[in-house]
Amino acid sequence: MSNSNLGHTGTTISGYEERGPYHCEDCIHKTAMDEKYCIHPIVVADPDLSERLVTIRGTKAVEIDMDHGCCEYVNQGTDPSLFELRHGETKANKGKLFRGLKDYPLDDAGREAARAAGQWLKKNANIKRIVHSPLDRAKETARIVADILGVTDIAEDERLLPWNVGALAGKPRDENKHILTYLIDNPSVKAPHDSELGSESLNDFRGTIREAVKEYLAEATPENQILLATHSSDIIETEAMISGREARPEDAEVVEPGGLLAVSRDGDDYKTDAVFGKVKEGTFGS
Repeated sequence: MSNSNLGHTGTTISGYEERGPYHCEDCIHKTAMDEKYCIHPIVVADPDLSERLVTIRGTKAVEIDMDHGCCEYVNQGTDPSLFELRHGETKANKGKLFRGLKDYPLDDAGREAARAAGQWLKKNANIKRIVHSPLDRAKETARIVADILGVTDIAEDERLLPWNVGALAGKPRDENKHILTYLIDNPSVKAPHDSELGSESLNDFRGTIREAVKEYLAEATPENQILLATHSSDIIETEAMISGREARPEDAEVVEPGGLLAVSRDGDDYKTDAVFGKVKEGTFGS
């Protein structure tokens, strides 16, 4: 169908658009019989979507794009206690370079991504405390979001630093993938040493970030949610720790820069959902 009514800010009432990042595929308002339709009453009443309106077994619904569609009223049916926010874009992200402990600042797109994440959290979360990595890109991301949310309880935690890949920081990922693969396959081996940044093994990094995430999970509740402003390697490790899947830090992505991972109770365990800025392609070990 034509997208002529869909602009950069979405439709008039529901804000529906077909460029992400909420993703209709994860929403509880899609129909069970045929998941390409939405039955949320506000989406159904949206005049900009009238050409998509259908009736399925007596119920009004709107045809949606399962891979890219999103609106203001997405509901994944989760009740998170902890969110991890990947810092916004930097020139190193854009240039596909390893970041590690090299202190890249946010670029304009990175600041805009942080603002978008803050607006999503304002509508969908109940953040009471923000903790960030010591690196400037995470600090600035945290400050932008804190201003939007009005949160004043902000702290810094060195355990939220990304994997210290030492001398790989600032180098092209594609040209040095063989080194990364070796380090992942041999997680007790330290990354190439850098005179200023040092380095650490993947096992050392995993031990540190997992300890921190477990501590914050023990403190957080759905009524008092904690937001961690972190890095891609931190989020990959959190997802891997909870899901049990193999993690490939700095080689695969769970969310885009400025994206959010939510951690929720799932019975006696936890589950993770990429709720904002979700990466559609790329798997652990890719």
